[in-house]
Amino acid sequence: MEPMMFGTSEAPLYGVYHDTAVPARRAALLVPPFGEETIRAHRPFLALATALSAAGVAVLRYDAFGTGNSAGDDRDVTKQTMIDSLLAADDELRAMSQAQKIVWIGLRFGSLVAMAAAEMRPPTRIVGWDAPAHAADHLADLIRRDPSAMRGDGAYPDELLGHPLPPSLAAQMTADWRGPSDETARVTTAAEEDWNADGALSTFRVPVRTISRLTALMAAR
Repeated sequence: MEPMMFGTSEAPLYGVYHDTAVPARRAALLVPPFGEETIRAHRPFLALATALSAAGVAVLRYDAFGTGNSAGDDRDVTKQTMIDSLLAADDELRAMSQAQKIVWIGLRFGSLVAMAAAEMRPPTRIVGWDAPAHAADHLADLIRRDPSAMRGDGAYPDELLGHPLPPSLAAQMTADWRGPSDETARVTTAAEEDWNADGALSTFRVPVRTISRLTALMAAR
């Protein structure tokens, strides 16, 4: 694993590159989810990156602008900053891996970001892991999990599950922001392996079978 900062000097992004033992023909960009789910996704992403790199697939994990160890304020996150972060990470992965095929694996909200970014620069393939059908569906699901966050006037909350929800992002999520298409590969975590369950945060639960399926999917391409 090689931690790094990349992107612009004004707003550097944090990432971790997982190299391969031999030159990689394929590389995977792991596109993170949103809000609290970025914390829950850390262990599954680390396990997936480790498995993929052992299988000969170079991997880059990253924190989008305004999240994690990257620059920026989490209240300034928008659809465009998420797309820009993904494309900057894609540039870095292509430069470091020199791989011929680049696959974006988006987890939950990350799959929506990948679909939006693909309109500007399509990768070899997109894999939607536990992908919602639409950004509005995803927002509604987060609100169901944090009903106390709803305001009395019916407006969208300023925070969800302890993380800011910028008003502009909430508006973008309820607009025409669709999830993976029929051509997109989809992988769904089995209920007994749910990395996103509340109990998973206090355990070492990793969706082993799901990671095996994702690794096999990458190896077959």
